[in-house]
Amino acid sequence: DSARSAGAMPALACATGGAADAAAQLGGTRVRATRRAASESMQAAHFESMLKKSAQDPKELAQALVLSHYNTWMVESAARIEQVGSQEAAQKAAVSQQRRQLELSKMREGRRLMDDWQAEGYRKQRENVLRQKEREKEALRFELTRRDRKARSAALEAARAAADQAGGIDEFEVTLKRLGSGADGEADFSPADVSRMGLDSDTHLASLADAMPRATSMRGEVDSFMDRLRSRKQEEALSRKEREMRRRKVMLEQAQAQAALEEKRRQEALLTKLGRQCAEERAISERLWAAQQEAAVMRDNRQLRERQYEERRQADAADRIARERELGAAARTEYAIQLAMERARAEEAAAAAATAAKAERHAACRAMALQLADIAEAACEVRQSAQRLLPPKLMREWLTLFANGVGVKEDPLTAHGPPDEGAPPAADPEAEGQAIEPELAETEALLAAAELDDYLLARADWQPEALASVPPAEGAAATELPPLAPAGGEQGCAITGRMVLQCLEAAAPPPKPPPEPLPGGVIKLAVLGKPFSSKSEQAQRLADQFGLKVIMPHALVLSAVAAAMAAPPPADGAAPEAETDPDSVPALGRRGAAVLREGGVVPDDVVAGLVVAAIREVDPVSYAGFVLDSYPASAAQAKLLEKKLTGYAPDEAAAAKPKKSKLAPPPADQPPAEVRPPPGLDLVLRLDVSDETARARALGRRLDPATGAVYHVELDPPPEEPGLQERLVPLGGGSAEAQLGPALAAYAETEAALSGWLVQLDVLLAVSAEQPFESVAAEVGEAVEALLERKAKMAAEAAARVKAAAEEAAARAEEQDAEPAEVAAAEAAAAEAPADEAAESAVVEPEVELPFPPPLTAERASVVLEQWQGVEGDFVRACSQALRSLRELRHRTLQRSAGSRSELASVLAAPDHRQEVVAAAQDKFNAMPTALRHRDAGKEELHMVVHEMQEALWSLTDERRAAAEALITALHADGWLAGHALRLVLELLTIADAETNRYVRTCAVLKLYASLRAGRPVEGTLPELAQAAVPEAVSLEIPAINFGGDAGGKNSKDDKGGKGAAKVGKDAKEAPKGGKGAPPSAAGATSTLTDALSQLVRSYSVPVVAPPRPLANGADGPSREEALVAEWSAELSTAIEGERCKLVRRLGALCRYGCDVLDELRRQAERTQAELDGMLGAKMGKEAAAVAALAARMREAAEAGATLDHALILEGEALVVDEYLLLVPPQPPPPPTTHPVEADKFSPAQLEALGLRLRECGAGELMRATAMASLLEQTSAGAFDAAEPPLPAAWRPLGAPAYAKIAAAFASGDPPLVAWPAVVAALAPVARPSKEALAATLESAARAAGRFELLGEEAPLPAEASADEEAAADEKAAGGGVAEEHEAPHGEAEPPAAVALAPLSLSKEQFAAARLWFEDETEAAGGSPAVLKEVLWRLFGEPADRLDLARLLLFFCDDAAKAFLVAGFLRRPEAGVDRRSLSKLELFAVLHRDAPPAAELGRIAHTDSFSAPTIDRLWDELGLGEEERVAHAHMARHPLGRLMLDACKAYHSKDAYGTVAALHANAQNALKM
Repeated sequence: DSARSAGAMPALACATGGAADAAAQLGGTRVRATRRAASESMQAAHFESMLKKSAQDPKELAQALVLSHYNTWMVESAARIEQVGSQEAAQKAAVSQQRRQLELSKMREGRRLMDDWQAEGYRKQRENVLRQKEREKEALRFELTRRDRKARSAALEAARAAADQAGGIDEFEVTLKRLGSGADGEADFSPADVSRMGLDSDTHLASLADAMPRATSMRGEVDSFMDRLRSRKQEEALSRKEREMRRRKVMLEQAQAQAALEEKRRQEALLTKLGRQCAEERAISERLWAAQQEAAVMRDNRQLRERQYEERRQADAADRIARERELGAAARTEYAIQLAMERARAEEAAAAAATAAKAERHAACRAMALQLADIAEAACEVRQSAQRLLPPKLMREWLTLFANGVGVKEDPLTAHGPPDEGAPPAADPEAEGQAIEPELAETEALLAAAELDDYLLARADWQPEALASVPPAEGAAATELPPLAPAGGEQGCAITGRMVLQCLEAAAPPPKPPPEPLPGGVIKLAVLGKPFSSKSEQAQRLADQFGLKVIMPHALVLSAVAAAMAAPPPADGAAPEAETDPDSVPALGRRGAAVLREGGVVPDDVVAGLVVAAIREVDPVSYAGFVLDSYPASAAQAKLLEKKLTGYAPDEAAAAKPKKSKLAPPPADQPPAEVRPPPGLDLVLRLDVSDETARARALGRRLDPATGAVYHVELDPPPEEPGLQERLVPLGGGSAEAQLGPALAAYAETEAALSGWLVQLDVLLAVSAEQPFESVAAEVGEAVEALLERKAKMAAEAAARVKAAAEEAAARAEEQDAEPAEVAAAEAAAAEAPADEAAESAVVEPEVELPFPPPLTAERASVVLEQWQGVEGDFVRACSQALRSLRELRHRTLQRSAGSRSELASVLAAPDHRQEVVAAAQDKFNAMPTALRHRDAGKEELHMVVHEMQEALWSLTDERRAAAEALITALHADGWLAGHALRLVLELLTIADAETNRYVRTCAVLKLYASLRAGRPVEGTLPELAQAAVPEAVSLEIPAINFGGDAGGKNSKDDKGGKGAAKVGKDAKEAPKGGKGAPPSAAGATSTLTDALSQLVRSYSVPVVAPPRPLANGADGPSREEALVAEWSAELSTAIEGERCKLVRRLGALCRYGCDVLDELRRQAERTQAELDGMLGAKMGKEAAAVAALAARMREAAEAGATLDHALILEGEALVVDEYLLLVPPQPPPPPTTHPVEADKFSPAQLEALGLRLRECGAGELMRATAMASLLEQTSAGAFDAAEPPLPAAWRPLGAPAYAKIAAAFASGDPPLVAWPAVVAALAPVARPSKEALAATLESAARAAGRFELLGEEAPLPAEASADEEAAADEKAAGGGVAEEHEAPHGEAEPPAAVALAPLSLSKEQFAAARLWFEDETEAAGGSPAVLKEVLWRLFGEPADRLDLARLLLFFCDDAAKAFLVAGFLRRPEAGVDRRSLSKLELFAVLHRDAPPAAELGRIAHTDSFSAPTIDRLWDELGLGEEERVAHAHMARHPLGRLMLDACKAYHSKDAYGTVAALHANAQNALKM
């Protein structure tokens, strides 16, 4: 039953709203009955309400109602009786008709069976008679044939016996005759024969004697012959005896057959005799026989028919059961397929949702990454063009934009960044009189709001700690600045905040009254859960168990919409009910109907209104409460329901709260805790099931239309009843599968938010619905019973509190002689207290009665609030505009620095005539004759040419230097710094004026507020407005650079910057005033700002004192009005004093902030000037170095008597020798030398061609052996030039088998793979290197590559470095550069730990400088060693422009010891460690030289002899640690190590030339043809 209910209940859920009316109609009978009863009761109530409205007399209405109920019952009873009678008559007629048809069918079937049985009996009788006659004939024929065969066999046997006997006697006689003649001495041959044989008589006699048979053998032959005779005679006797027995048997059978024939004749004679009796006896006998036969036939037929009927019934039953099982199996198979398809569909939907979420997260992360990249790019641009250290203020602005999702490029001040190095400086809009736009864009408003908050809240640059470190300006005014920390008098500012808060609250519209609460004893439940979690049936079970009413929102919506659609339109002029009561059921129904007509979804507020209306209509007498079925289904619905039941809506309350003021925030007092009413629902039960369970319950349901029963294919399979499987139909059709996925997805989206809201209300209880239905129902019932116990306990406690409050009020009334009416009022007030609230605390009356101010009405609050908003708006606009101007001025400072650098760079990069001077000097240098060039006079003349060129170049350099110095001097003297400082001072004074204006206007608003609260004007003097003096100009200068006057001459070529550069920074302040080059004082701007702000501080330095309270006039004291005015006068003074202290503190902070900004401006100008001077010095130094290098090169050529063959070019700061441009014709090359080529070895050209083809055909370093053999065959078979054959002469006539054998010599593994570098190394016409030669080659390569750490040496430091190299070294030391992979580390840097073999990577120049082992030979086959070296570079180094020499040498190693030497050399030498020892990883790499790339240390290969487990085993057997190394000799002495080295064929010698020679020797003359 539980499984069946679990399969039926999921039909009660739907995709939206949690209601399932349509599916519930196919569910259990109890749910249908309840819903039908609810619908009928609703219709009856509606009908009664309509009658009440239309009836005039109440008595007539009551009588009509009673009669209508009676008439309705009578009509229904008559219809029911008639229906039952017609059904019974139709049922009886159907039964009788069915019985008649059954009897007729039985009779026809019996007659047919009888006819068939008789026909079958006659046929079988005829067949039996014919069969008996045939058997008799066959038996007679068989007997005759058998007799004839016996006679012939006996005759043949007798003849054969006689012949055998006669032949035996004859043979015996012949034998006796032969024996007898031998005994008499007769010989078988004549004397002629004897004489012909050449024997004497004795010998002949002896031979005859030997030839004669022995007596014993003759006796044995006689005995055996006699035995044969005796046995033959015995056999003949036995055969005669057997023949006699057979004869007797035949005679007996003949006698028996004769007797049978005689008996048959007697019977026939008897029958003949009997047949001759009278006809009457014969007729009687025939009738008797027929009767007996008919009775037997009928008996047999009846038994046969009953047996056939039973068999048919059993077969039909078995067929039906088999059919039911087949249908059940097919249904289960279909269910499994549907479940798998739905699961796959759900997985696809989940994957798509995950992909969409991933894409969304990726887009968000990408946007953030792009914003961070923009910040980094902008920071790099600022550091590169303006200053190296990024201003913290600028970085905070960028981070503010980033935190609010705004990119840096959207900031109009930083979007385009500083100008480029080569671009002219941007025009200053302020210098041109352009005004800044008053309206701020979104980004500017965001930054302005952040800066204003920092200023008002003293954060970031406005922090007291940050401003305290700013040194004050010199002068007496600086000592008058107030402290930065808030003073005690600022506590009065809380009065201003309280004033603004009270005005906001008073001006706000009053809140709506809470709805009427439900009765306290009502049970308020809701059942939620996923689709098909049995929530509807659990709700019905709770309703039956505890007497609750089930409320289904979907049914409420349908009924309301149907009623609205069926209602007639309102009459003309009549207002619809929705205008008077929008929350009524008809109004909500009309709203829902209008939405549905437009194709939309019914709004949540309409559903919530209908649910609340249904809740309030629950009769507390008939029901103990209500239970909501599948509602609320979302957090929005739950919040709407809570709001309509209790009025609790925290989101709307927070949104309705008035906006706080920035200038006067509310006081820091803790607000009273918000009293939350009891929740609208007592308990919300959430039935949790997995998606898989929901799918399984939804897809396997089957409905029996005949009985209305619902089964489940897996959870509640139907019984094996005949015809049941054929009647079952899927419940829900295809809509369940279509709606299941969206319903589960919708629930998953809303479940978290809904659970969070219900947990906040503390009403949620999660119940696992995976268990059987009855277990879930028991757990749910226990939870509701626990709820009832809690409610009863709370009700008892509330009653006790009410009783205690009533007793306390009665006692207090008796003590104070209170009237009974007061006691009754106290009791009524105590009874109205909520049941679940705590006892209210008693109100403590004050000891002294204070005057209370008159109430602050909304009109008065609006007047004060309007004036305050004007004050705050003007202050915020003024300060925001000033702060934005300060921000823009900071950006202009950076742009000024970047523009100065860019302008100086353009001056330094301007074109000049230096290259023309160099070209002319070079032409003049090369024009000297060769004979004169080697003489001293000629050399002196060449040196003079160089000297003149150098002097001309220095002159051009001095001209460029003078232009740059003039530009730096002009930038210093253009007055930009003083103008910029004036703008800064003016903006700071604007903020100060805004502060004073705010202070004065705030005091006026406070006085107005106090007067309104006191009911009359209060005493208090308002401060006057004081404004800061606006300066017309300020002075802010930095010391100029003294370039020493003389900008030309030879002495300036080595200067880096100006010679007399003045000191900058703090030393500039200590320089005395006046004099040439003395820096002017920078105190002008700071002192002006300090004086102006100090004057404002002095204007408001007098504290505000509260007026004295009025004295008591006699015994009565001051009046209520006077005390109230005095109190608010004191409050006003305290508030004005707090605002004054805040003003003074902010003016002091503004002064220190301005001094810091001006000082930073001065430091930035000094840094920019120093950087310009450094740029000039660096440029001049580099150009001087280039000129010196050019002169040195020309002087070397002059001393050597050589010409300058290539063009010398001065490109900026570098000297370039253009090797492609020849100024002197080149010398003719020497005649080429030819080298003999051996016929059986590859020349370097052939080796290069073969290697290139092997590299193209291979995958990396490997290729298949078959591919190599095919390539050799194609190369030998292709056309070629006779002068340059592709293969040696001895290789060309070889066939495919020979090439396959050569390839197999280099192959290893399965499938056989060939490392083509090993093939090139084996075919190279050089000797294999020895260990000493390998060591020398590696040392030479390490020196060429700069890898001195491999030699145990320190890298040599360069003799001198240029400015570029120094800058690169500095940048690398700072972490800004990354060395290339092939560059060797310098200094003490440790090389990275090698995972495998570290490469010894060489460039082309380094490879050419390295000395290989074969370069000591005089020549190689077919060419010099240099040619072979070039071939190796083109084969192994050209693809990546780098060559790993260690990897190349491994392929030339023909011994594993040499490989250990090469691999160990790639590690830094250590004391006490043999370099020829290898670690695990190095040994793995060495042994897998020819393995595919998939050979990794962590890979376990059972066919790999050098796998990681094998190496680990070797390490364990050798007793080595994980980090220790093994030497070749140590490994070769170990059995496992020796086995591994022998198995590694990569380092075995592969004599390909010997193989070719052997092939030629074996083929002899075959290859010569």
